[in-house]
Amino acid sequence: MTGSSRDQSSPQGSLQGSPQWPLLQEAWAKQDVLLRSQPESWWGTQARELGARCLAHGLPTMKNEAWKYTSLVPLHEKGRTVGLGPVDVSAPQGVLVFRLSELGERIQAGAVPEEARARIESLLRPGDVDAVSFERTYFEKLSMSLVVDPFVVWIPEGLVSETPVEISWKSLPAQQWALGAAAIVVGANANVAVLERYGNGVDAQSIATFIDVAPKASVSHLRVSGADGGDGGQVVLASTRAKVAAQARYETAQVSYGSVLSREDLTVELVEADASTVTDGVFIGRGRDVLDHHTNLVHRVGNTQSAQIYKGVLSDESRGVFNGRIAIAKHASGSNSSQMNRNLLLSKKVEIDTKPQLEIDNDDVKAAHGAAIGRLEADHVFYLRSRGIRLGQAVEILSRGFALEAVARLSSRVLRDLGARAIEQGLRGLKWEAM
Repeated sequence: MTGSSRDQSSPQGSLQGSPQWPLLQEAWAKQDVLLRSQPESWWGTQARELGARCLAHGLPTMKNEAWKYTSLVPLHEKGRTVGLGPVDVSAPQGVLVFRLSELGERIQAGAVPEEARARIESLLRPGDVDAVSFERTYFEKLSMSLVVDPFVVWIPEGLVSETPVEISWKSLPAQQWALGAAAIVVGANANVAVLERYGNGVDAQSIATFIDVAPKASVSHLRVSGADGGDGGQVVLASTRAKVAAQARYETAQVSYGSVLSREDLTVELVEADASTVTDGVFIGRGRDVLDHHTNLVHRVGNTQSAQIYKGVLSDESRGVFNGRIAIAKHASGSNSSQMNRNLLLSKKVEIDTKPQLEIDNDDVKAAHGAAIGRLEADHVFYLRSRGIRLGQAVEILSRGFALEAVARLSSRVLRDLGARAIEQGLRGLKWEAM
């Protein structure tokens, strides 16, 4: 861990005096009344239980281990009305998009097989969540407690498409906190791409995405949290949870920039033999942005593979956090995992907190992890400037060469190109301070 110290003696997520907390309490109270007035369902019952637990726990503070580097002060600086955020979904032919409440009708009509019911319910169940996991994924549980009817993307068995499923989580007007939840269920032997966009011009936004990858399927998933040439978000709190079955592959790349506070939680569980995952990402900070990325890769069984490269590019007085956990279970013999976090610092005032973490309960595995922190070399900048390239452009060129690795391992060419454009957008106008 390196960088300058920072005064964080402010309330740091304390509920006392927060204008946001009573609005959350009001949202849970309204949700409880609504759910009690409707026919009982497993999702409604679960939402009420999660809401009660979130309410009893209170919002995380820096006293919680999973949040000790990240203050939620930007969330508490003003009150925001809590509500469902709009979302646009487009999908290639053969993919079905519907609300969870419509699942029975889809099964009855023969559009979705009966097995979908159990898979979707299993995917959206939080399971036995201990206190530590609950704190880390608090905002995922918050979204699950307040989204009345999440939508489902059903990708049938054997579907192969180069056209991505596109999910665009939209902003609400100022003074509002937009919530959303989605389940993406991928059939066996399918090969698809998924693009998610969010965090563009939002005041506050919380989204939760759940993915189930069936045997021998392949999913390429790009998540872009940032502004498309407009204002960035104030507070963005997002999570992704994926389960990967036998001989299936789930690859994801995350590009984050432009938010005052951004928190990303990623959990990937390899639940059957020969499942594999690649989980790469890059966060780009400027001003006093805080970009916090927590990843949790779990090898439940043996002969599973995971690989991860996360990059950070930080300028001005921004702060980056990377906490990457790899857990290999006791009976997961033959698992293979690698993890690396590399960070490029463009200013003396930036701060990076990095914690690659291995938890291994089996000796018959291969696992490696590491972290590196470096600065932009003045000689490299001078070389480009001596050839007539402006300073800002030189900084962007060098930073882009560093950051593009974060999207290079996506199998989808379309997503690689979109990821590269998002990185270029995030790097535009970055400042460099010679050391």
